[in-house]
Amino acid sequence: MSEQIFAISGMHCNSCVMGVTEALTALEPVREVSVDLDPKGASTVRVLTDSMLSVEEVHDTLVRAGGDFAVAAG
Repeated sequence: MSEQIFAISGMHCNSCVMGVTEALTALEPVREVSVDLDPKGASTVRVLTDSMLSVEEVHDTLVRAGGDFAVAAG
């Protein structure tokens, strides 16, 4: 298992945190998600996963879940 860190902009509240956590946790290789919310900048999202996720895969997952977030490798 490895930890990946992503910087996600556009998260403004605990509802965003719950939505991102739920969407990423639903991915097959993901075991755990934790979010350090920064409503004025990029939030830090840590993902414990069995296989590596790409920035594009995380972004696409969040878009499908209805989020409008910018994702970058942290």
